[in-house]
Amino acid sequence: MLRTIRQFCIVAILTVVSVCGLAAPVQADSDSDKNIVMSLRPSEQEVELKPGQHFEGSVVVYNVGKVPFQFEASAAPYQVKNNDYEQDFVSSSESTAMANWISLPETNFTVKPNQSAEVKFTIDVPNDVPGGGQYAAIIIRTDKGQQHQAGIDVIGQLAALLYGHVEGTELRLSGSVQEYDFPSLMFGDKFDIKSTIENTGNVDFRVTETLMIKDFFTNREAMNPESINESGYPIGTISAAVLPGTARDFTMSWKDAPQIGLFKVTHTISYLDQDHVTEKIVLICPLWLIVLVGVLLLLMIGWLIMALIGYHKEKPQVL
Repeated sequence: MLRTIRQFCIVAILTVVSVCGLAAPVQADSDSDKNIVMSLRPSEQEVELKPGQHFEGSVVVYNVGKVPFQFEASAAPYQVKNNDYEQDFVSSSESTAMANWISLPETNFTVKPNQSAEVKFTIDVPNDVPGGGQYAAIIIRTDKGQQHQAGIDVIGQLAALLYGHVEGTELRLSGSVQEYDFPSLMFGDKFDIKSTIENTGNVDFRVTETLMIKDFFTNREAMNPESINESGYPIGTISAAVLPGTARDFTMSWKDAPQIGLFKVTHTISYLDQDHVTEKIVLICPLWLIVLVGVLLLLMIGWLIMALIGYHKEKPQVL
């Protein structure tokens, strides 16, 4: 019996060693190509305002498709519904009053392929407006039905977000990290660090998160804040605004993380001139391997117990 358990333990150990040696990184899926007909720049812009000010700005709509299209421009309030930041261009509040201050001298446009149209807008700030954040959007809508008749996949609506900052003594900047999840053990190739940042002031602020990942044994960099993926999209840094009175979820992911590895990870959250730096040693390991190691440990413990019992049975008794 003891010989059988001992042989099974040896086989289990060899299995674990061979699996660790053969484990290879899993490559991330590349982003699928999209047939984009219309693009908008800038998609976001910060507007510094004063009470009584007349501001002039613009956004540019580009036709990157193969046929001309018409679009209509309008102003709308902008706010969000939940921590995932589902955009809301319908509901109004005190912080979306800027939509009523916006005027567009021209609202209907036609754009030919490889050309663009500039949508100009003005903001007339009331004299008695208090300091704080004001949020609106320039909405661009195409004639979606006409484009579908041409058999083309198009974007029917785009929005250029306007982050207005009105000067005043009432302006307050404050926020905090509401939730933070940075595990030291991650299963398989799933590598996620999650945080929730809350804005307790009355004006938006920008949050920037960065990742530095190094192999624990070789100190070779696997990711740094300047890292990009195959499509040129940044993966080592994320940055987004948090609106007043809201909380926003952030997730930093390592999509092509190996299934097994030990890494030194530095995660930094920066906002409002504050840097929150967390450093950890992270083990990436598939769940099935942890279960296998657990079973192996139980078998070894069982073998030791049985060996001790057998030893005491065979030990000669002294009369």
